[in-house]
Amino acid sequence: HLNVYYGPDTPIISGDPKQPIPVGSSVIITCTSASNPPPLYQWFLNDTLQHSMQQFTITCIAKAHEGTYKCVANNSQTGKISSKVVYITVTDSRLENGKLSAGAIAGISIGVVVSVALILTVGAVLLKKLRMHDENKSNGNDARTYENANVSNRLPIYENHLSDVHYQGKTGRTVESEASVYTDLQYKSDSTYSELERSKNKK
Repeated sequence: HLNVYYGPDTPIISGDPKQPIPVGSSVIITCTSASNPPPLYQWFLNDTLQHSMQQFTITCIAKAHEGTYKCVANNSQTGKISSKVVYITVTDSRLENGKLSAGAIAGISIGVVVSVALILTVGAVLLKKLRMHDENKSNGNDARTYENANVSNRLPIYENHLSDVHYQGKTGRTVESEASVYTDLQYKSDSTYSELERSKNKK
């Protein structure tokens, strides 16, 4: 039995996307090379090793996955290496001709509106709390003013004049009125005493 070693031949890459791939899509590329024994496969992206299997799967592709993919086939018996490259382009559907798409613009607009509404709501709540605080403070000042006024009203009143000095107390009578009453009583007493003396003399 004769065993002949050969290869690897130039690989064939299947699943090579010919059109740009939208962000978020999945891609499966497979490298095949005629070789005996079967070669070892390696995948490189921009000369950086990514995978060491014949089939390379990219799930949820992103802009970072864009670039040159190279499949390298290596036959350990013949010591030969062969390779094939493919370029994968990734496109962002949110961008159209370098501009934001209508959907992206709508999403941004909604986000801005929601943010502004949230800011206004928070501002209104804070303003209401500040006004309530000022009203409570004002009511406290009014209560203290009213209390001071009541205390002042309960104090005795002193009136000073240049000619006469008056004192207003609980009875509400002045010094002059008390003196007048005293004078009237003294006068009546004197009159009564005189009448009694005259009566005695007549007897």
